Amino acid sequence: MDGYHYYNIFATKGSEYLLTIVFFLMLIPFWIILNKKAKPAMATKTVPNIFGNISAIPQQLYMALNQIWVQPFEGNQLRLGFNDLISNLVHAEKLVFKKNIGESIVRGELLAELHSNGKQLKIVSPVSGIVRKTNKSLEYSASLSNASPYQHGWMMEVEAANWSQDVKTLITPDSVKSWMINELTRARDYFLKIQNSYNPVAQPIVLQDGGELNPDALSKMPATVWNDFEEAFLSLPQQN
Repeated sequence: MDGYHYYNIFATKGSEYLLTIVFFLMLIPFWIILNKKAKPAMATKTVPNIFGNISAIPQQLYMALNQIWVQPFEGNQLRLGFNDLISNLVHAEKLVFKKNIGESIVRGELLAELHSNGKQLKIVSPVSGIVRKTNKSLEYSASLSNASPYQHGWMMEVEAANWSQDVKTLITPDSVKSWMINELTRARDYFLKIQNSYNPVAQPIVLQDGGELNPDALSKMPATVWNDFEEAFLSLPQQN
C-alpha cells in the first residue's frame, strides 16, 4: 500500500533498554544523595578549661595573693589585672574603679569593685603608687577580662612608689603557674564544701564533667558566699 510504512518495534527494543539502564544508573546516585539521612550533629558546648588556661600565663608576670597579676614595664610602671580564677568564676556586669587617674594608692587599699546582680567583690591593690591609667573598656564590659585576662583585660596601670618592698610579697614569675594550680585546686575544694551547705544537689553549678571548675560558679552563689570568697581569696596578709 502506497504511503504505508511498517516499523518493527521490536527492532528498537535494544536501544530502549540501553537508554533505560543508563537513565537509572544516573538516577541512583542522585536518589542516594537526596534520601541519605544526615547524621545528627553532636551538640557541643565549648566550656572554658580554667586549669588549661594556666599555660597561657605570660612568663614575666608576678602574682599577688589576692589573685591580681602584676607586670612591670618601662621602668617603675606596673600593669595590674585579674587572673583566671577571678575572670572565669565571676561573670561581672561592671567594674567600678575606686581610684582616679593621678591619685595615690597604698598596698591593701580598695582599688576597684566587681558588681553582678546586686553582689560585689572588693579588689584591693597589691602595690603602692600612683594611678596612671585605667582600662575604661572594663567599666562597660567587665567580661573582657574573661576573654583575655593577661592581655586586653588588664585593669590599671600604676607608677610604683615602693616596688622593692612590694615585690617581696608577690609570687615570682617562675612560681606563678604552680601557684595558680594550687589556687584553682583550693577554689574547687572550697566550692565543693560551700555547695554542701548551700545546695547539696547543685554539683553541676560547681563542677563540669571530669571535675573541672565550672565557669561562673561564683556568679550563681548568694551574696553570703561572695563575702566569704572575698575573705578567702581576695584578701592580702599584712606586711611585716
